[in-house]
Amino acid sequence: MEYRVIYTIEDELPISEERLAYLLADLPLAAHLISYFIKEPYTAEYIDAQHTHFKGTKGKRLRGDATLISGSSIEKRLFYFGYGVATVAWWTLKGPALMDFTYAPAPGKSKVLKYKMKLLVFPGNGVINGIMNLGLFKKVVLSKVKEVLQDITKTATKLAGGGSADLLKSKEWTPEEKKKIEEFLKLP
Repeated sequence: MEYRVIYTIEDELPISEERLAYLLADLPLAAHLISYFIKEPYTAEYIDAQHTHFKGTKGKRLRGDATLISGSSIEKRLFYFGYGVATVAWWTLKGPALMDFTYAPAPGKSKVLKYKMKLLVFPGNGVINGIMNLGLFKKVVLSKVKEVLQDITKTATKLAGGGSADLLKSKEWTPEEKKKIEEFLKLP
């Protein structure tokens, strides 16, 4: 705990609690939906039968694996511990991280959730810790995290609007995925 950097992001997602819970329970489907709508290569796959340990990527610049260590969609709070690799400008950063993700209905807004994501990153030494705490560097890292969250937001917006009309007609989906998408679209 000698070295640590904390990144905090608070915003809103245009999605119902039921739909978010469904996607949090099926991260590979969530990644495929984002890739479909955003045209950005996202992947996620479970490493265990309980679907608590997964690995994922966003293009060639972000990759990692994480385990749900506490919390649930019922509690609206999830804690993940994992190891990630991020390429930011000419830096390649590697290391463990802890994520605390909480969400709740946004007051006065239907099918909108407010969330707070706190990332606790553990740099390997004092030099990296110092660099990661620099204002400019923190802004760059936060922008990369926000890009992922914006992609999620754009996907949720398209699913809430008319973007789902052609979704099931696409040959990009397996029969099993189409069944899951039909279940997802029935949720409020």
